[in-house]
Amino acid sequence: MDPNVVNFWASKFNPLWSLDQPMARIVGREEAASNSVTLILKPNRHVVIPQAGQHISVATEINGVRVARSYSTSQVPEQPGLLAITVKQVEGGRLSNWLCLQAREGDVLYLGQPFGEFQWPALQQPVLLLAAGSGITPMISLLRQYARQAAKGGLFPSKQTVQLHYWVRRREEACFIQELLALPKIQPNFSLHLYLTQQDHTQQEQRQPYERSGRIEASQFAQQEDLKNSHVLACGPAGFVGSAQQILQAQVASFQAEAFSPPQIPADAEATKCNTVQITLQQQNRILTVPVGQSILAALEAEGINHPSGCRMGLCNTCACHKVSGSTQHLISGESQHDEHPALRVCVSRASSDLVLDI
Repeated sequence: MDPNVVNFWASKFNPLWSLDQPMARIVGREEAASNSVTLILKPNRHVVIPQAGQHISVATEINGVRVARSYSTSQVPEQPGLLAITVKQVEGGRLSNWLCLQAREGDVLYLGQPFGEFQWPALQQPVLLLAAGSGITPMISLLRQYARQAAKGGLFPSKQTVQLHYWVRRREEACFIQELLALPKIQPNFSLHLYLTQQDHTQQEQRQPYERSGRIEASQFAQQEDLKNSHVLACGPAGFVGSAQQILQAQVASFQAEAFSPPQIPADAEATKCNTVQITLQQQNRILTVPVGQSILAALEAEGINHPSGCRMGLCNTCACHKVSGSTQHLISGESQHDEHPALRVCVSRASSDLVLDI
């Protein structure tokens, strides 16, 4: 019997019943900040529970079209078996706006497999967590793991020095502040530094002791103790992550970073934006004429093709497809690839010649 038929009828009895589809029901929602919502999810048995710091693809159907994006997950304190995602409302973001404004308890979401390499360092070295905007979500997951494991392992309170440097535009956009402020009471070696990049601090008494002003810069780490032995985890927009790498990567023991904004188009691709190539979609028997300087995923979507996607950063492989022939360039590394490729990530690849794709 066709699994899709079984899934269809099973869902009539319970929306989470399926032969193979990872899904989760929304069982709670709460405001995380002025522009962010935390959704509590009850997964079905097909969901692989992500590790702390990992992401998962989340999808739903909006106006008859399935839309997917990637979000960091965390376990819900004192509620084993549940997952949480915190979603920032993004202007023009179809899924983020639906999740923030329309999603309600009882709605079912489709989930993908966990991905991402963020993890707490194995060594008891100082840890610097750098987060901008939505980059706080993998950090709160890691911090909850840090507190939970320290208590379980008898290392409570932990002697490991942990600092969170967190950038938001305004105070009301900061997530998890009360939880973060409570953490030093049980983990004295944790400290929070909140940077408000667009907050007016003309009245000095309005500033909290942990608050600062300004974007990321080297002076903020000039007095950092034991910087050379520190492990850095940075997450945020590509520009923020690039600045963090430039400032700290050569000064610390290890550096991990993840960016969630689309990659910048290389200068040579920008110069050829007006040139076009043809992409043949074998399964659809279609030939598209697309700009050379555009990601293949963006080109497909501009033609009304709803190709599966998730992180849009080349991390989750949701968008990967078989490239039969043609040349492509990786938008982040700049590397060119001319041979047949079984799993071309179209979100971070552009066509540099005519292509044939198994789509």
